[in-house]
Order: sequence, then C-alpha cells, then structure tokens
Amino acid sequence: MLIPKFDLYKTEWLDLVFANRNKNYGAYELRNHYGRVMTKAIGCTVVGVVGAALIINIVTKRSTKDDAPVHTTVVDLTKVLQPPPAKPKPVIEHPPLASQSTARTVVIPTHVTSREDIPTDPPTLTEIEHAAVGAEASKGTSTNVNVPVDIPATGGGVGNATEAAPVDNTVHLLTDVAPEPFGGMAGWSRFLQKNMRYPNTDVEGRVILSFIVERDGSLSDVKVIKGIDNQLDAEALRVLKMAPKWKPGLQGNKPVRVQYTIPINFQLSN
Repeated sequence: MLIPKFDLYKTEWLDLVFANRNKNYGAYELRNHYGRVMTKAIGCTVVGVVGAALIINIVTKRSTKDDAPVHTTVVDLTKVLQPPPAKPKPVIEHPPLASQSTARTVVIPTHVTSREDIPTDPPTLTEIEHAAVGAEASKGTSTNVNVPVDIPATGGGVGNATEAAPVDNTVHLLTDVAPEPFGGMAGWSRFLQKNMRYPNTDVEGRVILSFIVERDGSLSDVKVIKGIDNQLDAEALRVLKMAPKWKPGLQGNKPVRVQYTIPINFQLSN
C-alpha cells in the first residue's frame, strides 16, 4: 500500500489540525510562515559566507602588496682594504735619576708615665736648669753643639771680604743624621720619669706632641697636636719645654732644624 505524499505545512492541513483551536497561540503562525522564514535564513547565511570570503581575499591582497621585496647584496670581505700598519713610537730614553740619599726615620719610644714613677717632691728650678740626660752628661760632658755662626765683615781689614752665607731656616722632616737626645733614648726616658708629675685626675691615655730641634739642639715650637685631658696635656707640655738640648740633626754635615713628633703615655697604677 502506497502512502500518498503530503506536506504538513500546507494551509489545508494546518486548518485541519488547528480546527477549533486557538490560532493566536503562535504555533499556527510559525507553521504557516515556515517557508518564508527558512528562505530568509538560508539567504542570510549564504550572503554572510560569501561576504566573509571576499573580505579575507581583499585583505590578503593588500598585505601582499605592502610587503616590498628585500634586495640583498653580497659583500666580499676579502677585498676590504686593511688599515696601514701603525708606525712604532720612538722610544725615549730617560737619563737615570741621580741617587738620592736614603731617608731615615727615627722612632721615639713611647714613655709610659704612672703615678708610681712620680717622685714625692717635684724637682727644684735649680735641678731643672742643670738637668742633663744620659751617661755622658753625668760626667760633665758639655751638651752644647758648636754651630757655625756667620760674623758680618766690618770692612776695616785688608783684602777682599766674603759675604756671610745665608742662614737656612727650613724645617726638615728627614735628614741625613737624625737628632737625638744626649744619652740616647734611655737617658730621655730617665729625664721624663724624673720630671713628670701625674696630675690629680683619673684620666689616662696618650698625649702626642710636636716640636722643632733647632740647629743648636734646643727644642722650640713645642705644642700638643692630640690631647686627651687639659691637665695631662699641660703636664706633658711643661716637661717637654724644660728638656735639655739634643744633638742637632745634620743635612750635608750641617746642623739644620728638624720637626719631631713624640707620644707620651699616661697610665694609672693599679
């Protein structure tokens, strides 16, 4: 038995199905306009696909035109001109420097002063004036150093008078022969121990002083360059100013002025 071919969306079928039913519900309208809706949907789909293909094609062609061909050039590096070789600089031979005298530095031993070292009675002025440091001074050896003195010519003699050599007042830091106290460092330590009086203070530490050993061996320009306490600084300064003459420093066998720095330690006894 053959079933006849029929279309459910035909109007006669829709009227038969929706007979005596509410046609305003929506289903009737959808089925009644089904053909037109499908045609519009298919048409929009086809137009969208074709439009997208065209747009992609146009964009691709434009980007291809923008890409300019890159031209490369092969450079033969073997033919590059090399810079001319640098000319050697002439070697300048300097004459050898004259041999300089070896600098000599003298280290003054630090003297430690404690209250046990201080005598009960301070030295008198007479003892200070006649104080001499070291073994040589105790035997009566003179501590004066013969320094050449320039005597101006009076002009009353016969013959050609020579002008006196100018006095060199330069203060040296290094000399051929360094100055030193008579009796050596041992005598210098005995002098400090004999004349130093520990002030009535609980402060202890190091006082650093500087002075100039003159051409005649006397000490001048005595000053404190690093102190710790006013009383200790004053005591170290007082004793150093009353020190006897030293052996002067020599530069070229001539006495010269020499700068010296010396530390003095003050230490409280336990």
